Amino acid sequence: MEKQINVLIADHQRNTRRGLRAWLEFSPFINQIWEARDGEAAIKVISEVKPDLVILEVQLPLIGGLCVTRWIKQNWPDIIVIILTLYPHYEDEAFAAGADHFLVKGRDDDCIQDEILSFFHFGIRDKTDSPDADSN
Repeated sequence: MEKQINVLIADHQRNTRRGLRAWLEFSPFINQIWEARDGEAAIKVISEVKPDLVILEVQLPLIGGLCVTRWIKQNWPDIIVIILTLYPHYEDEAFAAGADHFLVKGRDDDCIQDEILSFFHFGIRDKTDSPDADSN
């Protein structure tokens, strides 16, 4: 059996956290899931449990998702960071901050779980989710 992963979902919208949790809980690859509603809480959870994977919204209260991403990569570069946001224009900034993958909410929501797990297991850095993907 493949490694089971521990995941932190950090998003200010409770429905987003709960929905993503519900999707991920169906996966046999997920061991444990934590939730955080702001950047400060995310940093606290990460410091305590060192998850394998962190899914972050860019616009987190208190400490933004890009700042949290930089902090993660400075302290634990092996933690995978996936930005999941409504704001596609943050893609370049997210990668510059150290994000491993970037997904836009509302685009093929049914595929988000598969993309997250595929990225974690296979290291796929696919920029086809980007609105500018066709121009590359």
